[in-house]
Amino acid sequence: HHLQKTYGIGLDEYERIYFEQSGCCKICGKEYSTLCVDHCHKTGVVRGLLCRLCNAGLGALGDELSALLKAVDYISTFADKQQKKEDDNGLLQ
Repeated sequence: HHLQKTYGIGLDEYERIYFEQSGCCKICGKEYSTLCVDHCHKTGVVRGLLCRLCNAGLGALGDELSALLKAVDYISTFADKQQKKEDDNGLLQ
């Protein structure tokens, strides 16, 4: 009832999506016994199932592609620096 009222899908559709995703979050890929229904807040279209953390992350960024891309760029900068540091440490040994 909650799924139908909130997302326009029944339990059978939720279970079908869950099975298609092998019980794994569409973003992090970790397996969970229960996943959140992710949907577009503008259109209401169900996009897939996410774990609570990934769903909250998208929600915190307002489902805005520009904000998500900025977050990727931000994290990538530090990941690149960390990789260079690890590479440099490997060369010194």
